[in-house]
Amino acid sequence: MKLATKSGVPTSVTYGVLKTLQAAIRTVQPTALAVVFDPRGPTFRSAASLLDPSGTGPLAAAAARLSAAGRLDWQELANRLLAVDAVRRDVAAAATAAAAATPASYLQPSGSFLPPPPPLTSAAAFSAAALLPDGALPGGPAAAAATGGGLEELPPALQALQLPAALGPPAPAAAAPPSWASKKAAVALGLLTEALGPELAEALGLAAAAGAEGVAPPLLATPTYKAGRASHGSDFYTDFFNLQRLLGLMSVTPLIRPWLEADDLIGLLVKDAVRQGMAVRILSSDRDLMQLVDDAHGVAMLSPASPAALAAVDAGGGAGTAGGPSRSFPFSTLHEAQVVAALGVPPRLVADYKALTGDDSDCLPGVEGVGPKTAAQLLAAHGSLAGVHAAAASLTPKRRAALQAATAASHYTLAMARVLGAPGAPEAPPDVLPPDLMDRLSLRGFEPDLVGPALNELEMWSMAPAARRGAALWREFGGGRA
Repeated sequence: MKLATKSGVPTSVTYGVLKTLQAAIRTVQPTALAVVFDPRGPTFRSAASLLDPSGTGPLAAAAARLSAAGRLDWQELANRLLAVDAVRRDVAAAATAAAAATPASYLQPSGSFLPPPPPLTSAAAFSAAALLPDGALPGGPAAAAATGGGLEELPPALQALQLPAALGPPAPAAAAPPSWASKKAAVALGLLTEALGPELAEALGLAAAAGAEGVAPPLLATPTYKAGRASHGSDFYTDFFNLQRLLGLMSVTPLIRPWLEADDLIGLLVKDAVRQGMAVRILSSDRDLMQLVDDAHGVAMLSPASPAALAAVDAGGGAGTAGGPSRSFPFSTLHEAQVVAALGVPPRLVADYKALTGDDSDCLPGVEGVGPKTAAQLLAAHGSLAGVHAAAASLTPKRRAALQAATAASHYTLAMARVLGAPGAPEAPPDVLPPDLMDRLSLRGFEPDLVGPALNELEMWSMAPAARRGAALWREFGGGRA
């Protein structure tokens, strides 16, 4: 069931995430909380995927040739992309903006949480619309929808976290919808060209294209990474950005960095927390994050239970089983043994596993004929993707041929699948996580006079009273702690 205010503001995502966080916090009782998000702009992986060797265009063929000749190494390319000055500047600027943001900065300039309603009634607006050019009515459809997903309506501090400087603000809806995607592809192409350097860029045929004014990247190549995913509607992004702003208002700064995915921020946060001796619980159902699970350092995942799993809990009386979900704790706890049970490989081999099987959801290629069971068997026998390729001569002719044909593709996927912070992953830019970030992530409560009115504006009537000083939501988010 979709939730919305009486005026039509969608709230399903915001309400669902807050309730999920509450359920986890009540049992885990963390001292610090980080909530991470993907940026709306391109990532270093989308730039690298312009050279996906499994593709059909000229860039894919050239990349496969250079890889076979030993001139293109995917891990080195990832490191080069992350070392480009523009990436480092964008990441550092976002970290600075996040550190400078105060809870009140996530409010509208008027001091309200939601934008004020348009001054005209719907009937008056209808009459006025007939007298104005298309899209000229303030607050009308053309003004409200944005190809960039409503970023232009965010507070400046939150915009700075979302986009690289080279991309600039999102195009308004009055522009042709493909323009935003084309602009993102152009920025990704520019980053890739700079990271490759003149010699490799020329060998791939990129140098001239990237330097041409007004080039249309789709004519050359478009990022393949996650390309098959359906786009979300405007309601989702309105809800999504309201969630980010509400978290900021609750003194839980939304963690977003240009060029980096949420998974990468999680990996770097886990690495930093482990270095400081903290145990970590990763609240996610994303299997990519299984590579971060580490029993020795107290890192486990909390995977939200499916409706079917909760129905089974109810059928059994609601108590659940050890490590499994219950009505009071609707999550499954995943340690290393549960990762092995789910995938057939330990966390350290999750990326190698994906390199063999591929990943349709991320549009990452694998080895033809290798499914989950075969991948687990090959890795158990040979230890890693490199070991599997080294042992190709001892395998059946069909398997050997498949591995040889997918050499470039599997190594490409291995580099793409490694989450920053995990063993063997590319090196992250130096200023992604400021030294004092972990302290700033400590749960210390929030200002009820800011959060309560925002929840009322979102018509979360059952949650708003819990935001009062001394009430449940305020305490769960650290209120009253010394």
